[in-house]
Amino acid sequence: MFIDLHTHTSTHSGCGKMTLKESVARIMELRIDALALTDHNYLWAPEELKSAIAELPENRPLILRGQETSCHEADVLVYGCEEVMPKGLLKEELVALVHEKGGVVVLAHPFRSNRRMDTPLEELKEEFSIFDAIEVYTIHHTKEEIARARWVVETLEIKGIAASDGHNTEKVGTYATRFLCPIRNEKELADALRNGEFEMPMPYEAGAIDLRR
Repeated sequence: MFIDLHTHTSTHSGCGKMTLKESVARIMELRIDALALTDHNYLWAPEELKSAIAELPENRPLILRGQETSCHEADVLVYGCEEVMPKGLLKEELVALVHEKGGVVVLAHPFRSNRRMDTPLEELKEEFSIFDAIEVYTIHHTKEEIARARWVVETLEIKGIAASDGHNTEKVGTYATRFLCPIRNEKELADALRNGEFEMPMPYEAGAIDLRR
């Protein structure tokens, strides 16, 4: 099961350039099974999402709720929480709060703009150890940054995800994470991320997911 874990909409992200309906149409074209809505510092309410889903095709992909929260030093993806997380906290404070509420936290685009490319491995190990996973494949990483991220997760034996961070229909679905268990709701998503029941495939080619490593 493939899920794009990091997407934005024009409804609740000021930088978003697509509606949920447009995002879903593109995800369906790419034959991706699900997407997570991770608008900036916003969590879709269940009734709001239910109303939006009513306007979508019956064969639509699964739509899961998450949020991208702005920390003092980083952006993080939060899954499995039923309330909007406060922004501006230190990342250690936010991770502790999310874990207390039963959710999981993924560090978003940690190597973007050449950040941490020369950071010693031991320092990365200490920084990344508090997260449930880090984002490896993302449109905001260059090829060199992706290579660095992949080397880091493999060397440190930490978990990494693939997610588009798509803000428009050209980018959404560029990357997706393959889950090794059924995902039917946000709790199952959080549990699978926490337990490492997923893997990172390569990006799609010619409209289909390429599983080659």
